[in-house]
Amino acid sequence: MLLSPATNGAIVQLPDRKFPGVVVQGDTLNNLIGMLQSALTGHEGMEWTEEALGILIGMRAHYEAVCTKIGSPLPY
Repeated sequence: MLLSPATNGAIVQLPDRKFPGVVVQGDTLNNLIGMLQSALTGHEGMEWTEEALGILIGMRAHYEAVCTKIGSPLPY
């Protein structure tokens, strides 16, 4: 069941799962991996790490807001 708008971090509730999950689009997943790989091998490591972390923090904030709205406890 789709619990939030279809964005890069849509929140869904899968059958037989206690907590909702986050759907990460393939291009976003690939971009996050690329940023972190560049952070490990490049001169701009901190910038890429901060950008990837910012994306993930945004997804977590969206997840928490949706869980609060639907009355679902957080899994952490």
